[in-house]
Amino acid sequence: MTEKNTVLAKIGLTAALTVLVQMFLPWWSVAIAAFAAEQIGRNRPTWSFYAGFYGVAIVWVIYAFVIDYRNSHLLSHRMVKMFMLPDSPVLMLILAGLIGGVTAGLAALSGNYFKVFYQKNEPA
Repeated sequence: MTEKNTVLAKIGLTAALTVLVQMFLPWWSVAIAAFAAEQIGRNRPTWSFYAGFYGVAIVWVIYAFVIDYRNSHLLSHRMVKMFMLPDSPVLMLILAGLIGGVTAGLAALSGNYFKVFYQKNEPA
């Protein structure tokens, strides 16, 4: 399996774990999902960050859009006014994706470094 296929598999796994853990745990549980997904396979640290970032960002943007669409963009318009940004609900979707993506990306990167450290210090 090539490295790019591994990254795509990890994006899918991270997204699936994110949907699953978000049903029962708080928002920061995406870090647990990304960390766990990173324990499978091997990647460079950069690819690990991207896999965690995109796996969660895609889920959060879709979920934020569904919620925003159901309430006729009422909450996103109020949030944009509160942050003094241009009146565009799309900005809140992007912000939600960035927050979740960076959280998961850093967790996946930590998971990669944890795996490398553990493999180097494994007894013979």
